[in-house]
Order: sequence, then C-alpha cells, then structure tokens
Amino acid sequence: MVLHTDTNKPVVLVTAVGAPPGLNTLRFLHESGKYRLVATDADPMCTGLYHYVESGVKHAVLPKTTETKKYLDAVYGLISEHGISAVIPCVEDEVRIFARYRESISAAGAKVLLPDNEVLRIASNKVLSTKVAEENRISCPQSVTLPQGHDIREIRKILEAFAGTCPLPWIVKPVFGHGMNGVTNVDSLEGALRAVEAADSEVFVQECIPGEAGSMHLIGLLYDGDGRVVRRFSSRSFRTLYGNGGPATAGISIHLPRLIAQTEHLINCIGNWRGPAAVEWMLDPRDARFKYIEINPRLWGYSSLSVGAGARFHECLVELTLGNDLEDDPGFKEGVVMMRTTFDVMFETAPMGVATWAAQ
Repeated sequence: MVLHTDTNKPVVLVTAVGAPPGLNTLRFLHESGKYRLVATDADPMCTGLYHYVESGVKHAVLPKTTETKKYLDAVYGLISEHGISAVIPCVEDEVRIFARYRESISAAGAKVLLPDNEVLRIASNKVLSTKVAEENRISCPQSVTLPQGHDIREIRKILEAFAGTCPLPWIVKPVFGHGMNGVTNVDSLEGALRAVEAADSEVFVQECIPGEAGSMHLIGLLYDGDGRVVRRFSSRSFRTLYGNGGPATAGISIHLPRLIAQTEHLINCIGNWRGPAAVEWMLDPRDARFKYIEINPRLWGYSSLSVGAGARFHECLVELTLGNDLEDDPGFKEGVVMMRTTFDVMFETAPMGVATWAAQ
C-alpha cells in the first residue's frame, strides 16, 4: 500500500476516474508514489473514487460539466482545500472547460497543460479536423456534413447525393463525442435518416471502412509547454468494448514511425499543441492506407499500454504540467500486450457517497 502523506509532494487532481482514462491516470500516479492525489467524478457510485481511499487518496464528486458555474466553483474549492498544483482532465467536456478557464484556474493556484481554445475547438470537432486532414492530403473516410436542425427533406437530398459517391454502409456520428456514444452504423438511406432524426446533437455521416478487430491504430503524442513533442507511442487494438468498435480493451504496442510522423504533421496543421493527443487511424484493407478517424485531446483509455511498454505518459504529463523538464524520450518496447480485466473492491464500511445508496 502506497501512503500519500508527505506534505512536500505536489497535489494532483485527476478527473473522470469512473472511466479508463481517468482511472488509469489515477492508478499510475498513485503507484509512482510521487504525488498526493485527489480523485473526482460526477458519479458518486463510481468505484474509482474510492479505490485508493485507504492509502490516502482524497476524493470528491463534481457537478456535471453542463452546470459550468457549479462545476468551476467546486474545482476552485478543491484547489483551495487541498492545495492542488496540477489538474489532469481525462474527458473531453472537462478538457474544454479547463482550456477555456485556464487563466482563472491558474490564478486559483493550479496548472493545466492543454492547447489554446481555438486549436482545441478544431481538434475536438470531427468535421473540422477531418477538413484539415483532407486539405493537407491526409487520407480520411469519405464524409458529408449535415445542416443543423432536422429538415429531413434537405438531409435526404444531401444523403442521396452522397450515396452516388460513397455507397452504403455508413456511420452516423456526433461532431463532438468520444467512445461510441451516439454512433450508429446504418446500411440503408432510411436507417441513416432515422439515426439523424434521433440524434440529440449535431451529427455527420461517414463512410464505413471495412475491417475486423485489429484495424484500429492509435498514435499517442505528448507535447510540452513550448509545443515540442517529448513522447511518442503507437499501438494497435485487437479487442473492443463493443462488437462494432468503441473503447479498446486489448491492444499491442507496435512501432509505426511513418504514421507517427503523419500524425505530428496533422497536429501541426491544426495548430500549436500542448499536452497529450491520442489520434486514431484505421487501416483500410481496400488500399492498405491508414485513414484518419479522430483526435482525443487527452490521455486515452488504454494508455496503460504505454506504461507497460516503458513510455510513462501519465507521470510525464504531470511533470510537464508542473513545469518540470523530462529526460530525452527513451522510446518504447514493441510487442507488449494489454488486456483489460475487472475485479471487485471491498470496504469494511461504505465510503462516503456510497453509504446513502447502500442504506436504501
């Protein structure tokens, strides 16, 4: 058991610990023994909040990001209460908030390492980032942007024209989002129209690239505060949470220097980057080319593989956020395999946040 009682250690707040990006970040920072930690999530029942309470990790339930003022007030309160020095946001909604309010967060005493708002806006918008890729001759799936609103007659005309150049099946996906949230595979025009009508946010339609598990590849990059790449990692997933894709639950580290270079080129075309970037590419079996899928402006779900392969992205991100220098990039070991498992956590007494639910 690692106890975090040394008051000289910097305090790091990790968000979204109910999901793999946040929970893996919390885990590896905890195992390093270099920091005092505060775990947060919007779900009071998520196990990640309480996983390390016995070894001194603090925890707090945050309001939802849709309640921006309440959310920020809660964050400012935690910074003041715990003397937080660095914040590692681990889900897109929180990344956008911390980037937008970076100056007030810094004034409160905590640092974040994120791109500027405009760079983040383009990268997080799948339509805009795809447009940047296309303009710079980077291969992408064919796609079509739909007008906002649900004028189904206009959308039908657009999709009928799209079908002339891009045969079905298609994917209807949110312009903003992560994982498989809101993503629908369709094999007919009518199915696409139903998916568009049912969407509760702005969506676009994209070519469905054929490929079994193992087609999706990820490039992880870490930029310092001056916009320089200081860590590089590449991997391939071969098992996902859902049958048609989604978060990777098994993967292998693999050296892909050309794809890493192409990823850096894409990021440079978008703008000056800071912090982590996880960029997904799909290998198209029809032409053996990698097609750009999306950018995640955060540590990715199976980033644990980077640690297993020697890249230590989580700890390096904290050190950069704190303004510390890193040693030269040591590279990473190829052929390391990550497979996600689950286990149960027991408590002698129900942790705060769970006690009320457990008594019902």
